[in-house]
Amino acid sequence: MVHNPQSPVTVRVLDWYGDLLPLHEANPERYPYLLESAANGARHARYDILFAFPGERLTLDSAGLLAGPGGSEAFLPALDERWRREFTPSQGTCRLPFTGGWFIFLGYELAGEIEPHLELPAAPDRLPTAFVTRIPAAIIRDHQNRQTFLVAERGHEADVEQLASDLELVAGQPPAIESCIRLAAIVEESPMRYLQAVERVKQYVIDGDIFQANLSRLWSGNCPDGIGAAQLYRSLRRNNAAPFAGLACFDGMTIVSSSPERLVAVRDGIVETRPIAGTRPRDEVQVRDLANSSELIAHPKERAEHVMLI
Repeated sequence: MVHNPQSPVTVRVLDWYGDLLPLHEANPERYPYLLESAANGARHARYDILFAFPGERLTLDSAGLLAGPGGSEAFLPALDERWRREFTPSQGTCRLPFTGGWFIFLGYELAGEIEPHLELPAAPDRLPTAFVTRIPAAIIRDHQNRQTFLVAERGHEADVEQLASDLELVAGQPPAIESCIRLAAIVEESPMRYLQAVERVKQYVIDGDIFQANLSRLWSGNCPDGIGAAQLYRSLRRNNAAPFAGLACFDGMTIVSSSPERLVAVRDGIVETRPIAGTRPRDEVQVRDLANSSELIAHPKERAEHVMLI
């Protein structure tokens, strides 16, 4: 999510404080993207954002073809060109996390645009390598003040009325019945392939090519008939509540995500990173606090995490 501080913006405050997922579920075309702080009570889990009225889109497909506005042949320069053309320095005091801008998805395969010499395997699904969608309006839920905000950029004031009307339709609905979802035909990537990758990575470290790598294994399965992405996400946020969760629909596909950490946030020229790896909890007892600090500094893996992040 990228913030575009257009000024002025229309903001309406509501005392209503309810679930935003039913709005997405009822109209995913109007509300295609939802970011949530599903872990209630977490220090950095204050807002939910339901992005509304998607506009023009820039897409880099898995074959490397770029579609959308802009004269560039590569995705990142095209995005930067669009951003610079529309960017306006903030002139107001609105502290909401979003008042108009872009919703952005960047796949791992986009690294090939930054480092063309990489020979990256194709993604196992039909998702694009990257896409960005212009978003002029949103519904924001504030967990701290238990309020809901309707926001829209200049020229989209009428969207606020539609947002309010849509909220009225779902406000009186009973909560969705949540049931256990069991995946069928779960397929696990070959353990031998993973072990071979570990050996290659160890050699890369010895050769000095890298100092750390994050390897993963693919697990896939089929949802039962009648189970949609919104139901799957509802189950995920109940069983794995996280401060950084969400779902995003794109051309009949949906990304469902739940993460305990936010790697990077940028606001007012300040870059903030809050990873979990390479950290230890603080302790009120000074002796234990110092012990945690000493363990963190001395551990070779944690030190590698610090080098990677810096």
